[in-house]
Amino acid sequence: MWEYGLFHLFVILTSYYLFGVLYGVCFLIVFVLAADKALSAIGYYRLSFGDLSLAYEYPGALNNLAGYFIMEKVDYPTFKNHFYQRAVLRIPKLRSVLVSKLGVYFWKDVGPQAGEGQLVKSSKSIKTEQECLKHCEDIANTKMDYSKPLWKMSLVEDYSATESVIFVSLHHSFTDAGGFLSLISSVNDEGKNVKVDKTFPKVSIFYRLYIILIGPWYSSYLSFINGRYATDAKASAINNINGKDRKDVRLYSAKRRISFAKVRKCYKKLCTPEQRVSFNDYLMGTLSVAFDKWYKAHGVNGAKQLLTFCSVNTRSPPKTFEDISIQNDSVGVKFLLPMKDNLPEAMDACRSNFYRFFNLPAILSYKSMGYVIGLVPEYLGRKIIEDFIQNIDLVFSNIPFSSEPWYLCNKEVTKVGAFASIYFNWKIFFAAMTYRDELRLTISANAQMKMNPQLLLDYVLDFIEEDIRKIEGDPGHLKEE
Repeated sequence: MWEYGLFHLFVILTSYYLFGVLYGVCFLIVFVLAADKALSAIGYYRLSFGDLSLAYEYPGALNNLAGYFIMEKVDYPTFKNHFYQRAVLRIPKLRSVLVSKLGVYFWKDVGPQAGEGQLVKSSKSIKTEQECLKHCEDIANTKMDYSKPLWKMSLVEDYSATESVIFVSLHHSFTDAGGFLSLISSVNDEGKNVKVDKTFPKVSIFYRLYIILIGPWYSSYLSFINGRYATDAKASAINNINGKDRKDVRLYSAKRRISFAKVRKCYKKLCTPEQRVSFNDYLMGTLSVAFDKWYKAHGVNGAKQLLTFCSVNTRSPPKTFEDISIQNDSVGVKFLLPMKDNLPEAMDACRSNFYRFFNLPAILSYKSMGYVIGLVPEYLGRKIIEDFIQNIDLVFSNIPFSSEPWYLCNKEVTKVGAFASIYFNWKIFFAAMTYRDELRLTISANAQMKMNPQLLLDYVLDFIEEDIRKIEGDPGHLKEE
């Protein structure tokens, strides 16, 4: 009964009975703040909204993030001691397990030994990025042990003569990509903090107060509007699967990385005095054209639009240890990705659909709505989340990691890979990751899909490569895996 709000109802009725409506609301605010502080003192930490929205499938779904860092060589004892001393002992969430009490989800601190056990030495022999990709696929399809902290790092010492590789696995309720970047910043010396090329803009306290007041109402309005959007009947062929849907995932990577400096020339040439074109515009337009070609290659003509989800990290990497937050602070919006057969028309249509919902007021409003959902009973919270995410077929993610090198345990990272499982009933997770002037395109897809996700990646890559050749006349610039 707790999940239906029995405890919540008791607290609300008690506050109303003792203090009336106005003072009762004030009492509830004070009660939540005081309860959070008291519970944290005994090792219980209430989940953020981002954590909670992914924990609602607990413990039935995979919901794993998988990634790897190829880096300067490091031995296991050094890595384990460094990470344990600098991170596990100082960040309670790294030694916490997910529990539910009175219909409320908490991270429960079970002691540093639990966190230490999540740092392991891998016995696998992994020598290539293709093998890294396959291992990440295994991670994404492995159900994590909910009696332990929902993260793990494993080290392959001898990736090459000069490099090691660290694999990361974590449940998405544990944190998002931004939270993990905060985490690895904490284990480096000063001056080697993780940097990203684009961060969420700073917002004044007055604007935040304004959003707190109107956010839940505005986000409800937006949800009502885009709640009527859906993938059209022809494009719904993406949902055709082979046999029973086992919810497992396959990972795909484009055959080559691309120099981002060369890609920049492609979208900059499309800028006009009246219209600035961003990489995001170019990428969505390219994906739109690739989807149109992909559907036709599978005998599906007339597909028009896909219901798409895009998330944004709402915080910057920390500058000091005190700034570290590894809560899941991502906020997502929905839009329709149109399918067009030419880039200019595709970019115009994508821009019109995307920026209607992907803007600062909308993002902050969804975030403030998240605070509200984090306080409601589990049953109601589930219904709100399920209503928002149902029928999404595509996840679009543009991840501008960094043009500067990253460090992990003070060792320089040369290559990065990051992948996500397919949550709920989504079919494709398309990601563009930029690190040190290299653009990498990847897809996570439902393993039972009848349509071929690798072909979609090939179309996107071919389009960009052809665009680069037209501009530079240099077919030999691409870097083979």
